[in-house]
Amino acid sequence: MTPTQRCRHGRGPDLQYGDLLSPARASANIGQFCMVMPWQTGVVLTREVLGLRVVEGNSYGLDCFLLIALLSLRVVQGQYAALTPMQTNREHLEDRWREVVIPLPATESERERVAGPVREFFAAQVRARESYHALMEVFD
Repeated sequence: MTPTQRCRHGRGPDLQYGDLLSPARASANIGQFCMVMPWQTGVVLTREVLGLRVVEGNSYGLDCFLLIALLSLRVVQGQYAALTPMQTNREHLEDRWREVVIPLPATESERERVAGPVREFFAAQVRARESYHALMEVFD
């Protein structure tokens, strides 16, 4: 079983909270991932964007919070530069994202030590947005 799958492109909304997105073509930011938040799921992606979703129950103990932390490591980011050749006049990752080697912490406690603060950060972002909307309803 693979720990991630690629999100759909160019069709109806298929994004979910926790999906990871990165430019895949014509950008200096190829390989720099962001996370889809609950209020961002109704967009349509082009083929210029790489979308990854962590498969629940994967045998690697991987979740979206651990994956975005690991994808942000310098050793991983450097691989994207090497895998993204110039094509005509712009960079293009194509399917070479599958060649990136990600250092996975060996134990569940090490994985949680990395993922925990990331999970809390994104949970705080969701809570802040919900609090803001609740406040706006009070003053509506």
